[in-house]
Amino acid sequence: DDDDDDDDDDDDGDVGRWSERVLQDWVALEHAPEECRNDPDLVTEAIRLSAGEAMRFASEALRADADFVLGAAQEMGVGIVEGAASSLRGDREFMLSLAEMYPIVEVLEYASEELRGSLSSDRAFILRLLPSMGTAALDLASEDLRNDASFVLKAVAVTGPLALEHASSDLRAGTALMIAAARQVSSAASKTGVMPKMLVDLLAQIGDGQVPESEYWVDNGKGVSFWDVEGVVSDYQVSLARRGALELRELAEGGEPNNSLILVHRSRRLG
Repeated sequence: DDDDDDDDDDDDGDVGRWSERVLQDWVALEHAPEECRNDPDLVTEAIRLSAGEAMRFASEALRADADFVLGAAQEMGVGIVEGAASSLRGDREFMLSLAEMYPIVEVLEYASEELRGSLSSDRAFILRLLPSMGTAALDLASEDLRNDASFVLKAVAVTGPLALEHASSDLRAGTALMIAAARQVSSAASKTGVMPKMLVDLLAQIGDGQVPESEYWVDNGKGVSFWDVEGVVSDYQVSLARRGALELRELAEGGEPNNSLILVHRSRRLG
């Protein structure tokens, strides 16, 4: 019995010595006894000393402990999740709890591939992100969702016509989505010929070289008239690209950025 007590004392002493080593040099945690690597207080201190790196040396139990990892992430940043157990990085509830602390885009960088795929195809999930993220949420959407006209129109209803930038090329190539988007942007637009404010605002951002509003009114000769929303969005994209190129050129030449541009309006019209 006395021998057993001595062994326990030796174990306690060994753990104590390892704890001291870890506090002096957090890298020691990698080779520390399981009892040390499973000690939340010791591991937390090692994580602080290592700017988060020590998480990968914690016990499997701690790395899979949602509360422990969330607490560490709250203090040290979302990057700490890289060292968490794969089971957590694939856990939808855990990752969405993390998204309450950090932007979902950052959080998804550490999610499992399977979970990212699941969330990108989740129509309700992406739509819930739109009010707070705007069209940036559509960067997360799967190709199937981008090719879903009803989904894209819901996005247009929330974020405006720039949501059409994220529609699939197949949808943008046809007239059906554009007519529906034009009517949604303004229910009276296809009848009155008065450009909706959302489109006017986009055109205003194009700047010098802006094409007259009337050029975006389309009559396909079949009794259907609508605002060429896709045309406005395309020209807006062109204006941003050209403005960026001009600014880079001016800066390269040592001058001041020149925000003016001459927009070459695309000649294609939806018919």
